[in-house]
Amino acid sequence: METLWPAIAEIAIGLAFCFFGYPAARFVLALWGAVLGFILGVAGYAIVVGWLGSNLGTVAPWIAGAVGAVVVAGLSFAFYWVSVLVAMGSLGWGLGQVLASSLHVAPWLAVTIAVVVAVGLVIVGWTLDLPRLLLIIATAFIGAGVIVDGIQLLLGHSTRWYENIGPNFNVGTDLVWPISFAALGIIGALVQSRQHGKKTLRAAYQ
Repeated sequence: METLWPAIAEIAIGLAFCFFGYPAARFVLALWGAVLGFILGVAGYAIVVGWLGSNLGTVAPWIAGAVGAVVVAGLSFAFYWVSVLVAMGSLGWGLGQVLASSLHVAPWLAVTIAVVVAVGLVIVGWTLDLPRLLLIIATAFIGAGVIVDGIQLLLGHSTRWYENIGPNFNVGTDLVWPISFAALGIIGALVQSRQHGKKTLRAAYQ
């Protein structure tokens, strides 16, 4: 039960991104902001507990996560620049982590790569009016990755499956997860492309 509801929530969020990410950009970005806000809230709680050197109770991290989720989701829904920061920053961080993992670099370099890619995509997202096709592809494959992670969590089979799609590709490894990721991403992009939507992210958000 400890993993059932988080897995279901992760799969649901992944489905929203994969198949409705761009046509319903404002709501989906707010949903993504809620996820990120929850993570930041729990992380903030952990930092406070470590700083105080005491345990604030088992309910406290959930409260902190809920507060973070509401705040970041609300800001993402209300302000375009916050949604860009949340969406492009987390996308860049994820891409950087995948790149670093596939290259099998040192931990400090992996963090550096993730930060650089995240900052770069935030700048790109803020300065450019991102086109519809690019965002359809991005949201479809973000959703596909989240779905795969959620299914793995549900099955209790957690692996770093994305390492198998890097330059160290090995046909002898378990390829069901990267293949599922690619298939879901392609299907999601095709489904989104058939839906009505504005030509740019700013227009879709408004």
